[in-house]
Amino acid sequence: MKRIALGIAVLSFIAASVIAQDRPGKAGADVASPSANIPPKKETLTQKVQRYEKAGYKIGVNFSTPDLSVLNPTSTATATMLEAKKIPLIIEDAAPACACFTDKTEDVITRLNAQYGTDIFERVDISKIPQRTVMGFKTDDWYSTKYKAVVHGLVDNKYEVSVESENKKKITADYKTTFSINLVEYINEKKGKQKYISQAARVVLSETYEAEVESTKDWKLADVKENVGTPTMDQLTESFESGYKETMSKFMDKLKKKK
Repeated sequence: MKRIALGIAVLSFIAASVIAQDRPGKAGADVASPSANIPPKKETLTQKVQRYEKAGYKIGVNFSTPDLSVLNPTSTATATMLEAKKIPLIIEDAAPACACFTDKTEDVITRLNAQYGTDIFERVDISKIPQRTVMGFKTDDWYSTKYKAVVHGLVDNKYEVSVESENKKKITADYKTTFSINLVEYINEKKGKQKYISQAARVVLSETYEAEVESTKDWKLADVKENVGTPTMDQLTESFESGYKETMSKFMDKLKKKK
């Protein structure tokens, strides 16, 4: 049994901080901040771009496609009573994301530079961005770099698998892909403030699979995909491309309203 829902709008927004290995302890000369970013109280987006050009700032474009997350429904704080009764399968907690989620960085850069008549939107080399510790967590330290604003794109993939009875014969697998994009400004390095200038997000693919099986003993993720179900490559490609197009259209429209 399979239910498909494409292009469902979502209200929540997912902001990703990409954790990379071997990050530098501080920003190198090629990405270092020329000065602290302290914007005026009132500033249109066009004025912001012009101020950035004069100050030597850049607006980075950074896309992330994390591994497919395999969720245990009983481990989430928001689990409903029904979800809490589900029994998770013990399988790997991640798998490589689909290769069909293509990098849209250059497309975003071209669109934004053209819209604002500038060249300050550019691809970020995330390996050069240092990190800072905030409340015990590592997060990208954009404040110390020339990237005083960043367009973050995220393809988030989740596969929630559970069995609904003690004998582990009925399995449910929920697959969801969300695409989100947002423009964030990083203000005042000492205070570490950030401001969301524009954001858009969509659930571009949501499917539920169910199956009756003899046993789930020693099952791995590949067994779930084969015996219960998973989206096809064509489905993933089509849904991502259409979802990206719709989300970017909404994102660009929001930016135009900010002038």
